[in-house]
Amino acid sequence: MPRKAKKKKPIKSPSRRRRSSWNAGWTAGVIVILAFTFAAVVHVRSKLVVVELGYQLSRAASKHQELLTESRKLKLEVATLRNPRRLRKLAIEELGLIEPSPSQILRTKNSVGKVAATALGSLKKVN
Repeated sequence: MPRKAKKKKPIKSPSRRRRSSWNAGWTAGVIVILAFTFAAVVHVRSKLVVVELGYQLSRAASKHQELLTESRKLKLEVATLRNPRRLRKLAIEELGLIEPSPSQILRTKNSVGKVAATALGSLKKVN
């Protein structure tokens, strides 16, 4: 009896198997490299943001110190300008005002109980 010839499945050549495994390995390698590259870019970007925020903080602290210094100078200037001796000298020398006589001063008590002096006509100009 003659044997029927069986249809044989084509055997894949070893080179085809190697190619598919090589393509899969190459693709996986590229994906791994891209993942590491992405992670490195994200890491570097976060470090740059931290450095920029540090510079901003430094500038803000410097500006804060400048403003504190200016505030101290302005408070000193206000205290100097409100000095009673300076005001008295300014009133007499530049505005020509004179001290009130005792008869021109009326004393009253305010709501707190402190004595307040009110000078009526005490600021007459000397001509």
